[in-house]
Amino acid sequence: MLAKMMRVLRKYGILLFESDCILGRMRDHMSGIKTSAIIEINQTASKYNSSIVIRIGTKHIDAKSILGLSVTLLSDQKYKLEIHGPDEEEAKADMLNVFSKHGLEIE
Repeated sequence: MLAKMMRVLRKYGILLFESDCILGRMRDHMSGIKTSAIIEINQTASKYNSSIVIRIGTKHIDAKSILGLSVTLLSDQKYKLEIHGPDEEEAKADMLNVFSKHGLEIE
């Protein structure tokens, strides 16, 4: 599974060497969003049972999918959060904080 994920990351220019993934130092995404922001968005979303989807225009990205976040988030876009579930209020507050911390605009 890890080998397959690393091939996909390399294909999209996110991963240059296996050591980057193992050491948690993936190259910053070419879109301008730092890898640390993508990882923090993903880790924050993964703490909650609620469904957390980031909408960008007509695209819908599962915030719990690191690969989905890595290949679609751009720094100059406006995002909309769609959160549904038992802990949606807490999840929304945390996600808004993370986006704000990294200078990402939420509609």
